[in-house]
Amino acid sequence: MPADTAEGTGGYAEETAEAFSDALDDLKAQGSTLLLLGPVGGDAMYAGCRRLLGDELVEDRRRLFVMTDGQIEHHQGAKATCKYQPPADAHAINYRTQARSVASATATDHTDIPAETVEGGLDELYDRIEAAVERLDDRADGLEPGELRLCLDSVDSLLAHENDEDVFEFLDRVEALVDQYNGMAHVHLPLDFGSAPVDQFADAFDAIVEVEAGDNAYRQRWHLQDLGLSTGWLKL
Repeated sequence: MPADTAEGTGGYAEETAEAFSDALDDLKAQGSTLLLLGPVGGDAMYAGCRRLLGDELVEDRRRLFVMTDGQIEHHQGAKATCKYQPPADAHAINYRTQARSVASATATDHTDIPAETVEGGLDELYDRIEAAVERLDDRADGLEPGELRLCLDSVDSLLAHENDEDVFEFLDRVEALVDQYNGMAHVHLPLDFGSAPVDQFADAFDAIVEVEAGDNAYRQRWHLQDLGLSTGWLKL
């Protein structure tokens, strides 16, 4: 399973469990974009984000954070997954939807991840994402499958300020870029599975991952779009 997801498939038959595991392996090897659903600012959402970003102790990870609703220095996933890695193995883009000016470079306080602020439209944001991925690819001397991990937090901010069709096109471009490098991207959306915005954008993603706090631990539930396959709740 990609990004160290939990074992088991919530009680499915053995053949279904095998199909699910194989599909997740394919997502990791061939490139994928996942929609991560969970409560606003909740620890469960950050736990899911950290899992999809990959083990912080694994050296071959290059992480890109695209922040549309907050600053990278407040992102717990970045703090947890990048603290043991060289700063140049990660990059952050803080996006501002309302202004129009030249991007500027900054640095974060707690992780020292190189960061830039983009104040423009979605085309400019995509250009900055593409340039950042190219820099990470150069640093890695060629990214291996699953090495690139992209976090976009959060698509609801884009939906609040941009045309829905423009957001869909932007996500489609990001997905194509991540697939080009066989990477893994996840996009935060703090809404429930089955809600109208989730249904509207579901086809833009390879899978939907729900996260929430269970009785004694965080848990996750996967929905694989092409296979029409869902798991039960799994330990995160």
